[in-house]
Amino acid sequence: MKSHYIFLSIILVFMLAMFNYSSEKFSDEKKIDSNFTKSEKKDLSIFSGFKIYMIGQSHIDAAWLWRKSETIEKCRFTFNQAIEHIKKYPGFIYVQSAPQYYKWAEEYFPEISKKIDEAVKNGGWEYVGGEWIEPDNNLPDGESIVRQRLLGQRYYLKRFGKLSEVSWIPDSFGFNYNLPQILAKTGAKYFLTTKITWNDTNNFPFNIFTWRAPDGSEVLAYLGIRGYGIFPKPYPEDIEKFKSQNRLMKEPQIFSSKDMKFDKPELFTEDYVKEIAYLYGESDGGHGPTPKETAAAMELTSLEPWKHGKIIDFFKDLEKYRDKLPTWDDELYLEYHRGTFTSQADIKKLNRQSEVLALSLEKFSSISRFFEHEYPQGKINFLWEKILFNQFHDILPGSSIPEVYLDAKVDYRIIKRIGNELLNESLKNISKNINTEGKGQAVIIFNPLSWERKDIVRIEWPGASNSAGVIDSTGEEIPSQIVIENDKNYLIFFASVPSLGYSVYRILPEKSTSKTSLRVNKDSIENEFIRVNLEGEGWIKSIFDKENNREILKGKGNFLRAYRDKPKSFNAWNIDPKYRNYPYELPKGKIEIGERGPLRASLRVKRNFRNSRFVQEIRLYEGSKLIEMNLKADWKESETLLKLYFPINIETDALVTDIAYGIYKRPTNPESPMEKAKWEFPAHKWVDLSNDDYGVTFLNRSKYGHSLEGSEVCLTLLKSAISPDPKADRGYHSIDYAIFPHRGDWKDSKAYKKGYEFNYPLYGILEANHSGKLPACYSFFEISPENVILHVIKKSEDDESLVMRFYETEGKKVKGEISLPFEMIKASEIDFLELKEISSVEFSGKKVYLDVNPWEIKTIRVVPAK
Repeated sequence: MKSHYIFLSIILVFMLAMFNYSSEKFSDEKKIDSNFTKSEKKDLSIFSGFKIYMIGQSHIDAAWLWRKSETIEKCRFTFNQAIEHIKKYPGFIYVQSAPQYYKWAEEYFPEISKKIDEAVKNGGWEYVGGEWIEPDNNLPDGESIVRQRLLGQRYYLKRFGKLSEVSWIPDSFGFNYNLPQILAKTGAKYFLTTKITWNDTNNFPFNIFTWRAPDGSEVLAYLGIRGYGIFPKPYPEDIEKFKSQNRLMKEPQIFSSKDMKFDKPELFTEDYVKEIAYLYGESDGGHGPTPKETAAAMELTSLEPWKHGKIIDFFKDLEKYRDKLPTWDDELYLEYHRGTFTSQADIKKLNRQSEVLALSLEKFSSISRFFEHEYPQGKINFLWEKILFNQFHDILPGSSIPEVYLDAKVDYRIIKRIGNELLNESLKNISKNINTEGKGQAVIIFNPLSWERKDIVRIEWPGASNSAGVIDSTGEEIPSQIVIENDKNYLIFFASVPSLGYSVYRILPEKSTSKTSLRVNKDSIENEFIRVNLEGEGWIKSIFDKENNREILKGKGNFLRAYRDKPKSFNAWNIDPKYRNYPYELPKGKIEIGERGPLRASLRVKRNFRNSRFVQEIRLYEGSKLIEMNLKADWKESETLLKLYFPINIETDALVTDIAYGIYKRPTNPESPMEKAKWEFPAHKWVDLSNDDYGVTFLNRSKYGHSLEGSEVCLTLLKSAISPDPKADRGYHSIDYAIFPHRGDWKDSKAYKKGYEFNYPLYGILEANHSGKLPACYSFFEISPENVILHVIKKSEDDESLVMRFYETEGKKVKGEISLPFEMIKASEIDFLELKEISSVEFSGKKVYLDVNPWEIKTIRVVPAK
């Protein structure tokens, strides 16, 4: 009982303290004589001729050094304080991003939410940033970035009656090349960030510019001045820098990070932009603008040329300069925080898996609708909200406290459980309509990708059955094998499955009798296409392409190296720029034969490193050129970077990398200062090193951080930071990656398809034998030509029509054709928000025809005939 009273007393004291804190925060600012010194107010003539917008805001991290539950309370306090400022100070305007926060307000503090609505209506509150949450913009799939905007902008439209034209992402760690296209096609005209001003090597040359995507889409961009969260005051030292960064062009000019012409005075006039926007207000944990900050801002805006304003009006003021601004035709790479491509490996892997699951679920749920199955739209959007929240720019990049990741993993478990349940329901509903009559056990293999593929499939097989054979639809036996993974039996075999369709295979109790070309001994493994040899320490010394008589490596491959990684600041965010000076050599490994089967054979290499343990497995399959690898790591190191190297025997000038809805080329021998600063860079599912004759594609299922030294390709595997999570990345990891050698360049080999195939599994459903109206092999959707990928099929947000999103992958203008499983009464191109019809689309019977421009992402909506 005594402890009970003590606990209540502590709570009472805490509540009184919070009341006193709140009272102090809202106390009468007349106590403050002046926020500026006489010298600060003495000579303000340097600002003459400028128009300065004071933007009162408060950056609120959705989760960082606090959990999501605490962020909700931060929103409550910050929003209530902003409402008080709006009431007290005529002319004060508050700016706030993130529809997720507004939704929390509706759910958790509705009275404040109603006051926000009134403040928006009266002009004292500006909502910005159509992203659901301020996300990372390097790591999410292109469709995830679209969904940030789709859910966010549609929320704004429903609540406030209008979209936000300003994409507001001040604190993310770089921005992919395709973002202007996604922004422009989701209602944004303008883009604001401040983080690029943090560069550690080169000053970004411009502050205000037009930002262009590969397809030619553009937004007007502002990088801010002095970042966000500054105290509002005159900053005379900013003026000369602002003038130099915002000179107007004599003629239109296009720049990129490969250029070295930024400082050529002959390209610029003496004139410059005369509008500045200062973002002020205590930030990261919200709470701004504080009463002191607001009082200072109001004192300043009583003088010329400072005025409170909306950020949208600032951008509209900049429109008059548009044809005289430089154009940046490139990614916005942050020369800092390069460790965010790697930190918190588990979260990055769960993000990738969740994206794959959600997109596959949508496709098969859309197909299942043709067979009287309800599309689970509410549940799918629920899953997307969880995926999008955990792409926040301190969660997915790996820069939060450990409790944040406990919460994130709960979300990912929910996504996996519900997503798989819904996916299986859809697949089973389709399966019961397929004719599966025949001998043995029918297994239906589904392909979520928009091209025919032959790929490995894994079927969980009863533990008592240690043998099985597989026949295809023609009755021919194909190679198969029982393997044990995580103490479960799986039957694996190669299945040929048409585009976004299925094939029926049959499993017989007889053991496979297929002949094989696989050979494995103590230090080598080979099939008809590839031979891999290991040297004495367990590294790969040779990968020989027998078909092309070509040695792929010119040094040790599959080579692990650890480095001391002690950046001077931002331990989880940064990689020590001098990490290469502090390598740790890994000791000799023990080589053993892993599997010796008719379909798959492998070698395993076990080695210890200080307190950590590794098992590297190299696998070859019968009839495949893919060299598949897996690293199992029991990682127990601190402030240590783990990298994986492949020195490739190819001379070329560029590494082609997979990014959101496109590709990005990085020079193998960078020359410009900005390219040299990109010594660690993000990529998604694949990178490719090739010339016109030959190349190698590197595939991964969960990694984003990469580096390149000449022709040595490196995958960054683990970064064990000590802050803000003192145990980041310690523990067990299973990392899948692969090499695919090919003739010709990345376009010839369709490297982008290999990246998808390595990440999007074939799905197998065991089905009873029965008749059905569908044949044993069928494609529901097909798209051509090959360089156009159909990435999204989903039900419309507003009606029963079908929405499809696809993109061009090789920089070619093409005539696209999509075959559907039904006839249509209407087809049209729409914006990504599914709100506006752009143009009608040609269609005939069950086919849609349309023009696709180079690198274009396109969305169409079709209405099936009843």
